[in-house]
Order: sequence, then structure tokens, then C-alpha cells
Amino acid sequence: MVTFATGGNFEITLTHGIAVCRIWMRPDVTREEGASFAQQKIALLADLARRPRLVAKGLLLDMRQAPPKWGPITQSALDQIFAAWEQAGRHIGVLACADPIQTMILRQAFKITAPTCGRIFSADEQAAAESWCRLAATPPALK
Repeated sequence: MVTFATGGNFEITLTHGIAVCRIWMRPDVTREEGASFAQQKIALLADLARRPRLVAKGLLLDMRQAPPKWGPITQSALDQIFAAWEQAGRHIGVLACADPIQTMILRQAFKITAPTCGRIFSADEQAAAESWCRLAATPPALK
């Protein structure tokens, strides 16, 4: 496992051929700081989606410790990240927290931004999520 980047509420590692981005709650930060963290994740994860598949075949977003719901800035960030990986034809797995609201929000986001490559997994399905992220590439979406 190699640490690719860290930020105020996230860590991105490269492990066994996939990028893993772990996100956690930070109730001590302002909305502006949270928005800044989101922008950092967009830049870093979109960059990884454009790199050779040897760097990252897929993305595993670990949201088990993330807030169960979020605002429009975070949603926009997630949409941009999902769309970048969908366009690259690479699988995105999300480990969701136990709150069904988070799963509902993520399901809607995938329906719009990553209908082919995105899949949600429950908190205890890490091995399945990692396997999904390593699967053969999906043909990139046409522009």
C-alpha cells in the first residue's frame, strides 16, 4: 500500500491495483474548509482516473465513516469524481455507512453520473467492493 495523498478529511492510497479513498467526518471544520477538502478530492481522484490503468484500475470510495448526508458542494464533488471514472471506463465501488439515506443519495448519483461503472456495497462487503474495482475495464463512455 502506497499513500498517494492525504487531506483534512481523507486519505488516498494505492493498493493491489486500485485507488482507495477513505473519507471521515470532521464536525470541527467550517463549510468552507469542507468545500476545500472536496475540491482537493476532485483534483486528485480525477487525475488518477486519467492515469494509466497500471496505477489504478478502479476506485474504492470508503464512506463508512463519512457523514450519512451532505450538501450541494459535496454532492457536486462526488458527481465530478464519479463522472471522471465513468468516462475512463473504470469501476467505482463505494463502501456505504449503515444509514440508508447515504445509500439512497449515492444510488441517485450513480444513476446520473456513473450508471455503468458505479456500484454501492454495504459496510461489511469490502472484499466484494475491492474485487469489483479490479474487474476488467468497461469501455469508456462516449462524449
